Amino acid sequence: MFVTGDNRWWCGTEWPPARVRPSLWYAHPAGRLDIEPPTQSSVNAYRYDPRPVPVRARPRSRFAAILVTGHS
Repeated sequence: MFVTGDNRWWCGTEWPPARVRPSLWYAHPAGRLDIEPPTQSSVNAYRYDPRPVPVRARPRSRFAAILVTGHS
C-alpha cells in the first residue's frame, strides 16, 4: 500500500494493519465527507453503480509493471 504522507510503500503481513482504527464518516451536501455529522437535514441518498471498473489482465508494458508493483 502506498502511504502518501510518507511518500513510501508499506508492506505488511496483516490486513487491515493493526494501527488502523475504524471511524465514522458522514455524507454532507455537494458530495463532501466529514467526521462530523451534518448540522442540517439533507438528502440521505446516494447513487450506487455496482458495475465493476474494467481492468486489463496484465500491464501493457514493462514501465506499467513498475508503476503497479513498485519493481520490475
